[in-house]
Amino acid sequence: MSLLVSGGFSIDLRFIWQLYFPDKVVNRTLLHNGDGSNGQLISINVLEFVVVVISHAATYTAITTEQITDNLCTIVLNVIDNMSALNWTMHACKKSAIGRRLARFFCGLLIGSPLGLNSKWISTSQNKIAEEISRLKKDS
Repeated sequence: MSLLVSGGFSIDLRFIWQLYFPDKVVNRTLLHNGDGSNGQLISINVLEFVVVVISHAATYTAITTEQITDNLCTIVLNVIDNMSALNWTMHACKKSAIGRRLARFFCGLLIGSPLGLNSKWISTSQNKIAEEISRLKKDS
């Protein structure tokens, strides 16, 4: 991950993280849950937004524990390939109940935080590494 700092330069945070969602979460996605008519659907947009929240929390931890910068106007740049997650990051979620709850949690993390947030969209075709990782099959 990189950290965007005021003044236009970036700092490499030197960490990578990966999360495997539990089967009970994966089984509630559209891919495994048919049309979602049973009311148990978890949107991929919500899971992508979870990634934004975790990335921000990880970046906050890195800059506050490793003394990476002493800049008081530090801003993390989240590059996202999901338009809903991008919009929710900047404008909050309006339709998904799970998304709204997650947005309230995220706002709690941002209140009083010395770490600002900016987001940018990247196309799936440009985000080849993330797409390959997300499609890896579980080990048997």
